[in-house]
Amino acid sequence: MNSHKRTLTTFCMLSAVVCSHEGTAIAGMPAPLPSSWTADSANQLYQHADSAVILRLQAISFFAVLLLLSGWFVKLLWNSVGRDFPALPQLSYGRAIGLVGLWGVAFVIVLTMISGARELMTPGAWQKQGWTYRLADSESAATVSQTTNRRRRLEELRAALWQYAATNNGQLPNLDSPAIDVELTEIPGWAGINYLTVPNRHAEAAGRLYVFEPELDHDERLVLLTNGFIGSMNSATIRKLLSDSGSSTSLPHRGTP
Repeated sequence: MNSHKRTLTTFCMLSAVVCSHEGTAIAGMPAPLPSSWTADSANQLYQHADSAVILRLQAISFFAVLLLLSGWFVKLLWNSVGRDFPALPQLSYGRAIGLVGLWGVAFVIVLTMISGARELMTPGAWQKQGWTYRLADSESAATVSQTTNRRRRLEELRAALWQYAATNNGQLPNLDSPAIDVELTEIPGWAGINYLTVPNRHAEAAGRLYVFEPELDHDERLVLLTNGFIGSMNSATIRKLLSDSGSSTSLPHRGTP
């Protein structure tokens, strides 16, 4: 009984230390983008130098707490079974932690062997990524799917923008206008990152740059022109068009960190 009380006291103290950490405790499950991401006038995204360290510590804390809880559960289960089987020795908390760690290492070895055998059976179909493997064409398939989702979102945004223009003498709004749903201005797959606009545009037959994506992890960026056409341009072309028109981009404030 005293051993159980000491174990419970240890977990209570550990929980108090974790909860007393400044900020929101998210136990190794960070948001898609940290709150320290910002966008400047040149459409570049920057992250504070310590954000990667914070995310790493959050991940370590999550698995450390999970290991401690697993050890406590194994100890409790083992000793409960031991009441019916006196031949089984009592398991201490430290030995339970070691047993969980040993099983974890064994599972890692088995999964590594499975990955190696899978590569030998299908040569060229898998590419090594760190300590694991992924399908060789999985990255391209994911890229195509993401591009499709971004284009679909831009089509939905176009419908809302042209509906606004129809009731405002052809004047196209900025994306921070209350008339535009904030969810339509967010790029799919990039939480908190919004499309950019060139202000003071009108719906017209001439196709001029109006809405475009910021620079993310690819040079080709989807654009929406003032004639309703949706296409793609590289970053150099977009910068040239902005420079030739003498326009500054409009950064939406809603929904951004």
